[in-house]
Amino acid sequence: MDGGPRRWTRALADDGEPPDWLVLGPAVPDETIEAAVDDAKHRCPGIRWALLGNTADEARCLRWLRRGCDAYLSAAADPGWVAGALLAATSGLTVVDQRFHPDMAAGEPPASPLTRREREVLNLLRTGVSNREIGARLHLASSTVEFHVRNVLTKLGVKNRTAATARAAALGL
Repeated sequence: MDGGPRRWTRALADDGEPPDWLVLGPAVPDETIEAAVDDAKHRCPGIRWALLGNTADEARCLRWLRRGCDAYLSAAADPGWVAGALLAATSGLTVVDQRFHPDMAAGEPPASPLTRREREVLNLLRTGVSNREIGARLHLASSTVEFHVRNVLTKLGVKNRTAATARAAALGL
């Protein structure tokens, strides 16, 4: 489709029901990806985005995962497999095609290590307890627990508690 990313996302948003996903292929330049994602998020709040890429380009995969890509998949993947991976990613996990380097799924460790208290909170998150219960066990106010949970999610680069526990396990935390 000609006209660049704004035309693409405008067409998606104006087409009735807004899409759940924006999926961009390996031939789309990085500048176009940035513009398309920004515009899609503006026009369709809550939209998730995925990139298809060359499995030999691990640097590009890591770069886009750091920028919030929800799924980075092999461009050579079967379309049915891609659809299944996107469905799996709707749970809040970041999905990385296994055909990338085995360490890619975990990504790099957090730039800022978890504090002792954040590790304690993370360990309790793994058990599925609520913030209130975490506060009771650690003798913390609910606002303090929320602060630590937010820090854990940010440092691990995830969007929710389930994804935090999965990423922590992948990183060996």
